Amino acid sequence: TYDKSRMITTGISGLDDALGGGFVSKNMHIIAAPPGAGKSRTMAYLTKHCLENLKKVIFITLELSEEETMANINTAITGLSLHEMLNPLYLNEFKEKTQKFKNNYGSDLVVKFFKPGAITCDTIHNYIQKVIQYKEEKLGRQWKPDVIMLDYMDKLLPTQKIKGNIYEDVGGIATDCKNLAISFDCPVITGSQLGRG
Repeated sequence: TYDKSRMITTGISGLDDALGGGFVSKNMHIIAAPPGAGKSRTMAYLTKHCLENLKKVIFITLELSEEETMANINTAITGLSLHEMLNPLYLNEFKEKTQKFKNNYGSDLVVKFFKPGAITCDTIHNYIQKVIQYKEEKLGRQWKPDVIMLDYMDKLLPTQKIKGNIYEDVGGIATDCKNLAISFDCPVITGSQLGRG
Protein backbone atom coordinates (compact mmCIF):
# COMPACT_ATOMS: atom_id res chain seq x y z
CA THR A 1 0.00 0.00 0.00
CA TYR A 2 3.03 2.30 -0.16
CA ASP A 3 2.60 5.32 -2.41
CA LYS A 4 5.26 4.73 -5.09
CA SER A 5 5.05 8.36 -6.21
CA ARG A 6 6.52 9.33 -2.82
CA MET A 7 9.28 6.73 -2.85
CA ILE A 8 12.88 7.55 -3.65
CA THR A 9 14.62 4.99 -5.82
CA THR A 10 18.00 3.67 -4.77
CA GLY A 11 19.38 3.18 -8.27
CA ILE A 12 19.92 -0.50 -7.44
CA SER A 13 17.14 -2.43 -9.17
CA GLY A 14 17.22 -5.46 -6.86
CA LEU A 15 17.11 -3.25 -3.78
CA ASP A 16 14.27 -1.15 -5.22
CA ASP A 17 12.34 -4.36 -5.91
CA ALA A 18 12.94 -5.57 -2.34
CA LEU A 19 11.74 -2.23 -0.98
CA GLY A 20 8.65 -2.22 -3.18
CA GLY A 21 9.93 0.71 -5.25
CA GLY A 22 12.46 2.55 -3.11
CA PHE A 23 12.93 4.37 0.18
CA VAL A 24 9.68 5.29 1.89
CA SER A 25 8.93 8.79 3.11
CA LYS A 26 8.50 9.16 6.89
CA ASN A 27 10.38 5.91 7.41
CA MET A 28 13.80 4.79 8.57
CA HIS A 29 15.90 2.37 6.51
CA ILE A 30 18.93 0.64 8.03
CA ILE A 31 21.96 -0.55 6.09
CA ALA A 32 23.29 -3.24 8.42
CA ALA A 33 26.72 -4.77 7.88
CA PRO A 34 29.89 -5.69 9.77
CA PRO A 35 32.59 -3.05 10.32
CA GLY A 36 34.43 -2.14 7.11
CA ALA A 37 31.82 -3.70 4.81
CA GLY A 38 31.05 -0.44 2.98
CA LYS A 39 28.06 1.15 4.72
CA SER A 40 29.46 4.68 4.34
CA ARG A 41 30.38 4.11 0.68
CA THR A 42 26.94 2.72 -0.02
CA MET A 43 25.40 5.81 1.56
CA ALA A 44 27.69 7.99 -0.59
CA TYR A 45 26.51 6.18 -3.72
CA LEU A 46 22.88 6.58 -2.63
CA THR A 47 23.54 10.29 -2.04
CA LYS A 48 24.87 10.69 -5.58
CA HIS A 49 21.87 8.85 -7.01
CA CYS A 50 19.43 10.99 -5.01
CA LEU A 51 21.11 14.23 -6.10
CA GLU A 52 21.08 13.14 -9.75
CA ASN A 53 17.35 12.59 -9.34
CA LEU A 54 16.91 16.16 -8.08
CA LYS A 55 16.54 15.28 -4.41
CA LYS A 56 17.93 17.44 -1.63
CA VAL A 57 20.18 15.48 0.75
CA ILE A 58 21.45 16.23 4.23
CA PHE A 59 24.32 13.87 5.05
CA ILE A 60 25.10 13.68 8.77
CA THR A 61 28.24 11.76 9.67
CA LEU A 62 29.01 10.59 13.18
CA GLU A 63 31.91 8.33 12.30
CA LEU A 64 33.95 9.69 9.39
CA SER A 65 35.19 13.26 9.12
CA GLU A 66 33.58 15.63 6.61
CA GLU A 67 36.71 15.17 4.47
CA GLU A 68 36.41 11.36 4.50
CA THR A 69 32.70 11.59 3.77
CA MET A 70 33.32 13.95 0.85
CA ALA A 71 36.04 11.60 -0.43
CA ASN A 72 33.44 8.81 -0.50
CA ILE A 73 30.92 11.06 -2.24
CA ASN A 74 33.58 12.24 -4.72
CA THR A 75 34.42 8.60 -5.49
CA ALA A 76 30.74 7.98 -6.24
CA ILE A 77 30.47 11.18 -8.31
CA THR A 78 33.61 10.75 -10.41
CA GLY A 79 33.93 6.99 -10.64
CA LEU A 80 37.56 7.42 -9.60
CA SER A 81 39.07 5.47 -6.74
CA LEU A 82 40.62 7.33 -3.81
CA HIS A 83 44.04 6.35 -5.15
CA GLU A 84 43.18 7.81 -8.57
CA MET A 85 41.77 11.00 -7.02
CA LEU A 86 45.13 11.57 -5.32
CA ASN A 87 47.11 10.79 -8.49
CA PRO A 88 48.21 13.94 -10.40
CA LEU A 89 47.51 12.16 -13.70
CA TYR A 90 43.77 12.23 -12.89
CA LEU A 91 43.71 15.76 -11.45
CA ASN A 92 42.06 17.46 -14.44
CA GLU A 93 39.45 14.72 -14.82
CA PHE A 94 38.72 14.87 -11.08
CA LYS A 95 38.37 18.67 -11.13
CA GLU A 96 36.11 18.67 -14.19
CA LYS A 97 33.78 15.99 -12.86
CA THR A 98 33.51 17.43 -9.36
CA GLN A 99 32.99 20.99 -10.64
CA LYS A 100 30.25 19.84 -13.02
CA PHE A 101 28.56 17.94 -10.19
CA LYS A 102 28.91 20.90 -7.82
CA ASN A 103 27.43 23.28 -10.40
CA ASN A 104 24.46 20.98 -10.97
CA TYR A 105 23.77 19.72 -7.45
CA GLY A 106 25.89 21.70 -4.97
CA SER A 107 23.00 23.63 -3.44
CA ASP A 108 21.11 20.37 -2.82
CA LEU A 109 23.77 18.70 -0.64
CA VAL A 110 24.68 19.53 2.95
CA VAL A 111 27.34 17.49 4.78
CA LYS A 112 27.83 17.86 8.54
CA PHE A 113 30.15 16.10 10.98
CA PHE A 114 29.14 15.57 14.61
CA LYS A 115 31.31 14.03 17.30
CA PRO A 116 30.31 10.36 17.80
CA GLY A 117 28.59 9.39 21.04
CA ALA A 118 27.91 13.00 21.97
CA ILE A 119 24.54 13.90 20.42
CA THR A 120 20.95 12.73 20.11
CA CYS A 121 18.46 12.97 17.27
CA ASP A 122 17.20 16.15 18.94
CA THR A 123 20.55 17.79 18.09
CA ILE A 124 20.21 16.62 14.49
CA HIS A 125 16.61 17.86 14.35
CA ASN A 126 17.66 21.31 15.55
CA TYR A 127 20.57 21.41 13.10
CA ILE A 128 18.31 20.49 10.15
CA GLN A 129 15.85 23.22 11.18
CA LYS A 130 18.72 25.74 11.04
CA VAL A 131 19.85 24.43 7.64
CA ILE A 132 16.32 24.82 6.26
CA GLN A 133 16.08 28.39 7.58
CA TYR A 134 19.53 29.28 6.20
CA LYS A 135 18.86 27.72 2.78
CA GLU A 136 15.50 29.43 2.44
CA GLU A 137 16.98 32.81 3.33
CA LYS A 138 19.95 32.32 0.99
CA LEU A 139 18.02 30.87 -1.96
CA GLY A 140 14.85 32.91 -1.52
CA ARG A 141 12.65 29.84 -1.91
CA GLN A 142 11.35 26.89 0.07
CA TRP A 143 13.98 24.24 0.84
CA LYS A 144 13.67 21.03 2.81
CA PRO A 145 15.57 17.74 2.66
CA ASP A 146 14.10 14.94 0.56
CA VAL A 147 16.47 12.44 2.20
CA ILE A 148 18.47 12.40 5.43
CA MET A 149 21.57 10.18 5.39
CA LEU A 150 22.71 9.39 8.93
CA ASP A 151 26.09 7.66 9.11
CA TYR A 152 25.27 6.06 11.50
CA MET A 153 22.76 5.38 14.26
CA ASP A 154 25.09 3.30 16.45
CA LYS A 155 27.00 6.51 17.24
CA LEU A 156 23.93 8.37 18.58
CA LEU A 157 22.74 8.67 22.14
CA PRO A 158 19.07 7.94 22.87
CA THR A 159 16.94 10.97 23.73
CA GLN A 160 15.54 9.06 26.71
CA LYS A 161 17.83 8.27 29.61
CA ILE A 162 20.32 5.51 28.80
CA LYS A 163 19.09 2.30 30.41
CA GLY A 164 22.31 0.32 29.98
CA ASN A 165 20.49 -2.44 28.12
CA ILE A 166 21.85 -2.36 24.56
CA TYR A 167 18.57 -3.61 23.06
CA GLU A 168 16.49 -0.95 24.78
CA ASP A 169 19.00 1.82 24.07
CA VAL A 170 19.37 0.96 20.35
CA GLY A 171 15.61 0.54 20.13
CA GLY A 172 15.21 4.04 21.57
CA ILE A 173 17.66 5.43 19.01
CA ALA A 174 15.76 3.66 16.19
CA THR A 175 12.54 5.27 17.41
CA ASP A 176 14.28 8.66 17.50
CA CYS A 177 15.48 8.17 13.88
CA LYS A 178 11.97 7.20 12.79
CA ASN A 179 10.63 10.36 14.48
CA LEU A 180 13.23 12.39 12.56
CA ALA A 181 11.85 10.91 9.32
CA ILE A 182 8.30 11.76 10.38
CA SER A 183 9.23 15.32 11.40
CA PHE A 184 10.82 16.13 8.05
CA ASP A 185 8.46 13.99 5.94
CA CYS A 186 11.31 12.13 4.24
CA PRO A 187 13.22 8.87 4.55
CA VAL A 188 16.13 8.57 6.95
CA ILE A 189 18.78 6.16 5.71
CA THR A 190 21.18 5.07 8.40
CA GLY A 191 23.68 2.33 9.12
CA SER A 192 24.27 -0.10 11.94
CA GLN A 193 27.20 -2.39 12.63
CA LEU A 194 26.55 -6.08 12.92
CA GLY A 195 28.69 -8.33 15.07
CA ARG A 196 29.67 -5.66 17.57
CA GLY A 197 28.81 -6.00 21.28
